[in-house]
Amino acid sequence: MQHVERCVASDGAEIAYGVSGNGPPLVLPAWWVSDLERDWQSPNWRRLFDLLGDRHTVIRYDRPGVGQSGGHRSSFTLQDETKYLEAVVRDVDLGPAAMLAMSCGGPPAITLAVRQPELVSALVLYASYACGRRLGNAESRGALVAFVRSTWGSVGSRTMSDLFKPGATRSEMKEFADYQREVAPADTAADLLQLTYDMDVTDVAPLVTCPVLVLHRRKDHAIRSYLGRDLAASIPGARYVELEG
Repeated sequence: MQHVERCVASDGAEIAYGVSGNGPPLVLPAWWVSDLERDWQSPNWRRLFDLLGDRHTVIRYDRPGVGQSGGHRSSFTLQDETKYLEAVVRDVDLGPAAMLAMSCGGPPAITLAVRQPELVSALVLYASYACGRRLGNAESRGALVAFVRSTWGSVGSRTMSDLFKPGATRSEMKEFADYQREVAPADTAADLLQLTYDMDVTDVAPLVTCPVLVLHRRKDHAIRSYLGRDLAASIPGARYVELEG
């Protein structure tokens, strides 16, 4: 069972977060776009949440401007993302939390672990990175941001499906497009993708002191595995595990 709570960040932004499971706290820093309710109903996501919830109190949230948090958002910085993550952890108030940070959720988790180490007990970084500019050259990054802004929620967007849902059927593409339209406006999705590229914790990562596990799939098309290896190498004592697929 999931129950949804709300908290307010230092900039006044309202954040919706979901709590499920039982045990020590495990926070999932927000990824690109999400929706607490829709993701809870998704069979694939639900299997993950239930598995984690067998041993942990699982806390996940929607970024301001997205999903159940909603609202208008005009500022998109790593500092914003870090304070939103901190606001959730403090509001839950279950003590230091382990974090399972996926993709663009990694940089804010790393930053919080350095700035507020009393809030973070351990990090698991999955398919993440230290420097967003390394996700592609400037031309390709700019093109994808523009593409998202213009085709977000388009059923015929095979490019989006191939990148995030390789091999999707026509019905899965439609489901993916419906999801996009319902969880975030096109401009917000594009601005958050740009933020993914802008975030850089290269100078911060070597200062992490908590235990760190870095996981990455060998053939990840969105965030290449060498970025995961480099991330692990930049964090003292971090363990790197490469997965098939």
